[in-house]
Parts: sequence; C-alpha cells; structure tokens
Amino acid sequence: MIVVSALALVTNAAALTYIIIQSKKRHINPYKTDVFVNQKYYKDAIARADI
Repeated sequence: MIVVSALALVTNAAALTYIIIQSKKRHINPYKTDVFVNQKYYKDAIARADI
C-alpha cells in the first residue's frame, strides 16, 4: 500500500506541475479560466457536450 500511495503522490505532483507550467506559459489564472482549451481532447469533449 505504501508503494501505491507513493506512486499516487508522485503522479499528482507531476499533474499539478504540468498545470502550473501551462498556465504560466499562457499567462492565465487556472482558477478563473480553463487551462487546456487549445487541446484536441478538450475540443472533442466540448463538441460532445453540445455547448
């Protein structure tokens, strides 16, 4: 269980780091706007949601 917990912690830290890097690169506030609006998967999800 310790190994699984450590892997989960490392994965979450990597995801948070990636979000911070992307938001600083694009000069946006991730609390106010979406970070991944320019990615293909985001556009596909929005098209499926009929927004």
